[in-house]
Amino acid sequence: MEYKDVLVDFARRTLMNVNHIRQLEQEQRNSGTSLECLSAFSVTQQVNSLLGLIVFPKEGYKEHIPNKTLSELVAEGWPQLHITRPYPRCTAKRRPAIQRVKCDDPNCSCSEHQLTEGELARFQANHRECTTLAQLIRVLRNGISHFNIEFHANSVTREIDFIEISNRCTCCDQITTTVRLSVDDARQVAERYAQIIIEHTWRSSAETDTQSGSRGFYPLAEPSMGRRI
Repeated sequence: MEYKDVLVDFARRTLMNVNHIRQLEQEQRNSGTSLECLSAFSVTQQVNSLLGLIVFPKEGYKEHIPNKTLSELVAEGWPQLHITRPYPRCTAKRRPAIQRVKCDDPNCSCSEHQLTEGELARFQANHRECTTLAQLIRVLRNGISHFNIEFHANSVTREIDFIEISNRCTCCDQITTTVRLSVDDARQVAERYAQIIIEHTWRSSAETDTQSGSRGFYPLAEPSMGRRI
């Protein structure tokens, strides 16, 4: 089926796929299927879905991310996330190889290896504290795109308890921020962010239709979270 609006439809269909896999896994577990014999894995699908719900939309939606703090989001029902900053400051002393133009000698002290004040300021910005939705999406986007993800399982049940997604500085290669998400946290963040995108697109479409005199609208389903996909 074709895409009417690629950004929104991709997010909606990704949510649908996640829900189908989750339901199938639950049906298999309810029927007594052992962990080794499961053929549907909702956590794996949830992480895969973050590409469609976090990474892809950010590229076309980053200018429209609401200016909200994480505290404000928690007050609205978002999960309280555990966020750490292992390296709050950039530790780089020399320009990384990827940004050198001519000199490849790691022991050379020519100007090619010297960081300018502007570069230092820009790299330090990579280490800023994650306190807003835009900053959270940026950390998740970078960590997912570069697969800076760690899975932590319960040693007794062998079920995945939580995942950690980290952002690395492109200069010093140290971890700037790590976001810990339980399986349910990951689901809620993905669904709530997707809902923001869908509602923004609906409002933009409605405004355009009003200005043009059109009666068209972007359809949304039931108003309850998780069903408007």
